[in-house]
Amino acid sequence: SSNTILVFDEFDKCASPQITSAGRNVSADIQSEFLKLIESNEYTIAAKGEIEYTVSNLSCVFVGAFESVREEKTKPTSSAIGFCSQIPEMKKYNGINRNDLLNFGVLAELLGRISLICQTRPMSKEQCLNIVCNAKSRVNAIASLLEENGIDAWSNLSDEVILKIIEESNIEKFGVRSVISKIETIMLRGIHEHGLTNIAKPDRINEHTN
Repeated sequence: SSNTILVFDEFDKCASPQITSAGRNVSADIQSEFLKLIESNEYTIAAKGEIEYTVSNLSCVFVGAFESVREEKTKPTSSAIGFCSQIPEMKKYNGINRNDLLNFGVLAELLGRISLICQTRPMSKEQCLNIVCNAKSRVNAIASLLEENGIDAWSNLSDEVILKIIEESNIEKFGVRSVISKIETIMLRGIHEHGLTNIAKPDRINEHTN
């Protein structure tokens, strides 16, 4: 196929110079593979049944939080204490630029082929609520199993309750998965309270997830 978009999530984990093995910078090796992919402009995918197909005319998107860079660029300019110390001045955050990425450990050769750097805004509570309620994950799988047994899985999980869970989950740091995990725990608790432990087996949940 042609005109394909490849998205590489958590790119900051791959680009971190802390990834080493036997004294070798594994991060540079990983990025070199990305570079080869961009330059060849095609990628062969091995599917089930040993079937392979090639995609070409690639557009590559690298996604990463680069949390350490953001923390460094937003920490106060002064941490001095005492009667004569000045009130710490907060830096104005203007996002992450190419020099930041270069200093972080992204190869210059790879940066030169990234045409655009986009900044994202923190997720709002309302956006997180929408994702959680529409998540195609174990949440809906567990809910379906409960509904098959005449139990409303969402009865104790109103929007107000979920928003409270979101507020306590620090989604900026831990993401939506932390909220979904807590909701799964509440739903699984309901399964045990109704004596339906036989439906909480992983294979039953996986059937509904798939």
